[in-house]
Amino acid sequence: MDSSHLLSALELLVEDSGGWYQKGDLATLVGEMPTPDIAHPDRKSRIVLAIRSVTQNEWNMLTCIQRLEWMRIAAGGDGHIASNWYNYASADIEYWHVSFRSLLDYVALVLLLLAGRKAEKPSFHKLHGKCTSGDEKKVKSVTDEIGPDAVELLQSATWFNQILRVRTSIVHRGGHTLVFGGPSNGILFQVYGGFWQNLVAAEPWMFNDNVAYFDRYAAHLMSHLIIFLERFASTVARRYGLFPLPERDARNCHDGFKVLRAWIDASLAADE
Repeated sequence: MDSSHLLSALELLVEDSGGWYQKGDLATLVGEMPTPDIAHPDRKSRIVLAIRSVTQNEWNMLTCIQRLEWMRIAAGGDGHIASNWYNYASADIEYWHVSFRSLLDYVALVLLLLAGRKAEKPSFHKLHGKCTSGDEKKVKSVTDEIGPDAVELLQSATWFNQILRVRTSIVHRGGHTLVFGGPSNGILFQVYGGFWQNLVAAEPWMFNDNVAYFDRYAAHLMSHLIIFLERFASTVARRYGLFPLPERDARNCHDGFKVLRAWIDASLAADE
């Protein structure tokens, strides 16, 4: 299978004496954006604040995977964690999905604000749906609304429907997450829809026909997200007049990148 997104993401995850961080255009963009006027936010300030929210939601996702891995390891010597593993792990997996979707809605907000559009209820789902509908009139309409570069960016998110289906089921349609086996078996899970249908079923991350490895699932989807956000940062920088971004040692720091890198390495090994 194609593992290029895993390899590309690995190149951006770095450790040095200061800890783990993500380098690249997104980290540079956050450092280059002006300080927002929080008291009287104009359009530019709203863009800056929305980009910061993109990063905050990425940190939330990284915190979830870091805590899951910590619990998995700690459960071997901690009876309290072991006895609560199923509840704790399922809650983190659900919040990971919610944060993923929230992050993308902030991406939609930025794209709308950059285009000078009203953005009271930004929805990545709606913009993505128009861009990928195959309906020429809808694609032209959204291209006129947000620009061809933003449409191309949205069309590249071919992995989005997986996140959409799971998050929508959890939040709106009675879906829920179950964790299987003990922590020593890995982070095995499934998300069920309101009528008990499996919502996670793609081959790269399946343990068997009904249960998936969350570490592989998260590694693949977060790798896609990291590459997408690099493209997003380049798009924003061009629109904002900051392109090309300067080559600086900008850092998006979080210890969860250590866990993510290990999960990506394990996924690459499993795919061989």
